[in-house]
Amino acid sequence: MRIEQRFHQCATGTLRRIALIILSAVLAAPIAAAQPSVQSSVQSSVLADLPLEIRPPSESLYAQATVVGTDTYVCGATDILAWTWLPQSSQAQLLDAAHRTLGRFSNRMTIVAPRMSSETVWRDQDGGRVVATRSASGRLPVDARRMWTRYDVQSRSGDGPFTALRSIIRVSPTRITRPSGPCDRAHYGSRAELPLQATDLLIK
Repeated sequence: MRIEQRFHQCATGTLRRIALIILSAVLAAPIAAAQPSVQSSVQSSVLADLPLEIRPPSESLYAQATVVGTDTYVCGATDILAWTWLPQSSQAQLLDAAHRTLGRFSNRMTIVAPRMSSETVWRDQDGGRVVATRSASGRLPVDARRMWTRYDVQSRSGDGPFTALRSIIRVSPTRITRPSGPCDRAHYGSRAELPLQATDLLIK
């Protein structure tokens, strides 16, 4: 009798475990299937947030990329001899909605007082490279805490997909953050890094 009870208990426990595994798989399937629509809605919302005059047609959007990297600042003096943290360079990865790397972004500032110039570059994973310059910017109508900046492609090289891009629209926080460390004559040339986070709409 005890052997039969133990067998019944073991069999019941095994069936329960199997049932739980099947139930978990069934519940997970709709969630996985729903992910692409969630990602599409996120992309649509970023496009919809842009002003009408710069909003590109949805079919011209090659990709939406999350920009994750660092901004580097150097302590220096402006043309009026005011000590401040000056932007020096930026390096970032461009990630798609699944956190796969689409390419890289870089920006290098050259300061020759009183002027500042920069080279802003987007590179894809297949060797494509575009250099773009800032053409316009403004605050988002729906959220003044964020701003948009449009970059128009000036030159391209390589055979990767980015060479088909005509422009890039970046959405980023409006507030410009500077390093909090001291910047004066004693700290001239010191460098500091801050996190860079933004969203790039790559327009073909």
